[in-house]
Amino acid sequence: MDRDKGKPMKLNMIYGLPFVDAVFSHRGKDIAVFNVLIDTGSATTLLSAEVALELGLEPELTDTIQTMRGIGGKEFVYEKSIDKLTLDSAIVQMHTIQIGDMDYGIDINA
Repeated sequence: MDRDKGKPMKLNMIYGLPFVDAVFSHRGKDIAVFNVLIDTGSATTLLSAEVALELGLEPELTDTIQTMRGIGGKEFVYEKSIDKLTLDSAIVQMHTIQIGDMDYGIDINA
């Protein structure tokens, strides 16, 4: 991950939780995503299915299906690799994400 260490990341507190804005990039297409929850206990990056479809990340028969478990219960997700994830000035190249419904009762996109 590349990051400009001279600039702090901008966090927005919503529902008492830390959120940021991010850009998901795949095959030359960039999608700005708002309401990205920073979850330090999560083992992966989860993107909402609606945003994933905008980015061209439709489910395919060859996708890996995973079961995610958390405080809200469990859900099935599929995995994709994206070209880049940008959070403020932090950049992660060739990042594997999981894509799912994300129906948690609050406005979270990733």
